[in-house]
Amino acid sequence: IGISPLGCAIRIAVYRPCVDCSVPYELSENDALRVEAFDRNRRLDHFLEKADKEDEIWTIAEGDGIAVLGAEDEGGEFVPLWPHPEYASAWIAEAFGDQDLSTLEL
Repeated sequence: IGISPLGCAIRIAVYRPCVDCSVPYELSENDALRVEAFDRNRRLDHFLEKADKEDEIWTIAEGDGIAVLGAEDEGGEFVPLWPHPEYASAWIAEAFGDQDLSTLEL
């Protein structure tokens, strides 16, 4: 169990490296653009709704685990999470170029 910055308990049942992972739901370009336009609070609501419905979230793989970004002197560490692999892939491509994804079953 981890505690998010929002104080919510997060129970992660299974960590799975993503190799030919199935897509949890169809995400059209229009849907992605609509969500991108949401303010911070609405994006969080969207994330929580999708995570609850799909029972899995996506993050960045690192070795046998998941990536932790940031540093104490930069305001703290965090684990980036997304409700769909397309969101994760887009962010990763912009930030890192190429990186593997992992799913976390909730």
